[in-house]
Amino acid sequence: MITLGFFMLIGFVYGFMKGNISHEGTMLFAMPWARVMILDIYIGFVIFGTWIYFREQNIRRFLMWFILLLFIGNLIAVAYIIYVILNSKNDTHKLMFGNYNRDII
Repeated sequence: MITLGFFMLIGFVYGFMKGNISHEGTMLFAMPWARVMILDIYIGFVIFGTWIYFREQNIRRFLMWFILLLFIGNLIAVAYIIYVILNSKNDTHKLMFGNYNRDII
């Protein structure tokens, strides 16, 4: 997972160094399949964000992760998954549901 995050970070750096988002973004939005792919990505963000919302009991922490997810993308999803794995301490229930009581779920 950390390796994937590293490659995603390299991709971001490459894109920012070599590309021009204002010019290339205009070209992308002119293409129907690019719009479909962007829609797909943002629907995935909402689904992943729903899981974050369910796991996090603190609305500020949820908003921080979700806003970062919307602006930075799957690099934040990888960071959140690593954060969750490290804090779950091999407890599958805590990994999936956070600190919610086992009796409720």
